[in-house]
Amino acid sequence: ALGFARFVSVKMTNYQEHVTEYGVHWNFFFTLATVRVLASVLLTFLPARQMWILGLVIGMFYQFILEATELKVFIMHNNDREKDFLHANKEGIFSLAGYVAIYLIGVQIGLYVMQPRSRVSEWLTMLLNLFLGSLVLFGCLHICQNLVEPVSRRSANFPFVLWTVAQSLYFLSCLGLADMVLLFSKRTSGCHAIPSSLNLYKKGADSDELSSKERGETERLCFIQAVSRNQLLFFLLANLMTGLTNSLVDTLSCSSSFSVCVLLLYMFINCLVMYVLHLCGITVKFW
Repeated sequence: ALGFARFVSVKMTNYQEHVTEYGVHWNFFFTLATVRVLASVLLTFLPARQMWILGLVIGMFYQFILEATELKVFIMHNNDREKDFLHANKEGIFSLAGYVAIYLIGVQIGLYVMQPRSRVSEWLTMLLNLFLGSLVLFGCLHICQNLVEPVSRRSANFPFVLWTVAQSLYFLSCLGLADMVLLFSKRTSGCHAIPSSLNLYKKGADSDELSSKERGETERLCFIQAVSRNQLLFFLLANLMTGLTNSLVDTLSCSSSFSVCVLLLYMFINCLVMYVLHLCGITVKFW
């Protein structure tokens, strides 16, 4: 529904779009929905803890198809978009393979990150593993770009899969380290108002010194909790704000300083809306 809504709104408003991104009719909402369906089917028949292997296999096999056939030339250089639906939306359709691979690898990473941990050393080990994993993937990416082809978001090739996962692991490790610093500051200073998305658990007992009321008050101050409450709405609001910005501002001729100001205002409005909804205890769902 969101994909059709975006398609209709873009066509009705004559909003600027690049058909080389996803195609004439396709958009990222269609990609999200299709990837979710395909991945759910795979997760039904295969264990989730081995999804990263399947993700790598899909990514490498897709890259093999790109190299061994004329598919890469078709995606990149065929401009006959009026022939049929496939020709009109070739980028969006064929890039599904790469996005499915990313999703499956992400499932494995999520299972690892979300494991309950009772020691700080366990959290630090997890963050170190994420960081080392990103370094390994960046190394593989460098090799692939030199021996195979550069990163291509249009085709969502295997280097794109490696680049996306490597960056995600790197950012997760950095954000996790920042959260550890906040958690350490909270514990050492005794200031429970310091927000942190991490919690330490002890088996058989609640290690948190805060009462349930105080815990809830602390979580209300954490912006990560605010985004987690309305993730889809945050994504949709960001899309709407992007469209509004492109409609009101001549982004191509803006100076660097003005562009930074626009970006800061853009992020401030998005984050403010999510935070206010979180403080009010409002969860918006469309399903």
